[in-house]
Amino acid sequence: MDVTLHLQSALEGALSLANSFGPELAFGRSLKPQTGETARTMTAEALLLAITTPPELTGAEVEFMGLMGARLWTVLADAASGNAGSAAAAVNQMLLEQDVRPYLMEHAHGPWHLHFSTPDASPAEQWTGDFAVAIAMLLGSADAENLKLCGAIRCDRLFIDVTRNHSRRFCSTSCQTRAKVAAHRQRKQTQDGHSQIQA
Repeated sequence: MDVTLHLQSALEGALSLANSFGPELAFGRSLKPQTGETARTMTAEALLLAITTPPELTGAEVEFMGLMGARLWTVLADAASGNAGSAAAAVNQMLLEQDVRPYLMEHAHGPWHLHFSTPDASPAEQWTGDFAVAIAMLLGSADAENLKLCGAIRCDRLFIDVTRNHSRRFCSTSCQTRAKVAAHRQRKQTQDGHSQIQA
């Protein structure tokens, strides 16, 4: 059965969508609201993590997915910050709004798949429904403890820590490097300050 694999892929897509449209800061930079072709590209990248051939979305659907991505980020950030009750209430509201229900669908390019929306839902509604279910499954499991916000300054990206001892602190090697450089500079300034006092 590939239900678990489907939900894992949907969770990866949900995290990508959330990180594309939710944070105000990422990799040490301020993020502008994503619109137009940039929003379309980011949405397509998120969907590629969940499905081999993403559907063509209308401009309205891309905008809808961007808004949902921002909401997903808020839910996940609440959960990562220890506000499980707030995150659960928000994801329950999303599940209700998306009219989420299990439904088997046959794809032209593959076998039957379990989705969580009705066939008359738009592709954007279908996938945001799947994303909301994947996040609900995460929050209702022990793996919720592995959901983290990046520990680097000026980065609000989310990630799931899958390391053996759950010691990962950063969303990327880029942020890890930035944090190491900042720590080195801080140590050097402290040492230089002590040297000046002693002189």
